[in-house]
Amino acid sequence: MTTRLDPRIDQVRIYITPLTRLKFRIFPMRHSDMPLLERFEQFFARPEVCTLGMSQSVFEQATELRAQHRLFDSRRPAPRRGHRRGLR
Repeated sequence: MTTRLDPRIDQVRIYITPLTRLKFRIFPMRHSDMPLLERFEQFFARPEVCTLGMSQSVFEQATELRAQHRLFDSRRPAPRRGHRRGLR
């Protein structure tokens, strides 16, 4: 039995921001894993992957928020919703 893909699969688009690409590049660069970095780069270069525009000010604000509040820091899990640091 042959499985046929839905013909609409060619219409699939994946939308990312420059911050998504940045996030995926950090780990392999930090660990000198060039084959993984290349796989990510090949994925982001695929025609169905569309990078949304982002102004420089939005990029800078996102970077500042991440740095100041350790948002999405891969070294520690994100706090649970409703969890306050220091309170138990």
